[in-house]
Amino acid sequence: MVAGDAAGFCANTGIVLMGMNLAIASGKCADDTAIHACQQGDFSAATLAHYRTLLDHQYGHAETALE
Repeated sequence: MVAGDAAGFCANTGIVLMGMNLAIASGKCADDTAIHACQQGDFSAATLAHYRTLLDHQYGHAETALE
């Protein structure tokens, strides 16, 4: 999982800094996904895909921010 600024959620144009709310939220989604994987004892790609599902469900389509 890639979260926060590493996932490209923050943008600093030199004048405007935005996306910190999404960066923080993506960290929360990553946390929730890691806890879910630990509870299931399953760290497969299918289980970790829960991260992307959380992002899409709570914050819109993640592919826009991640690509």
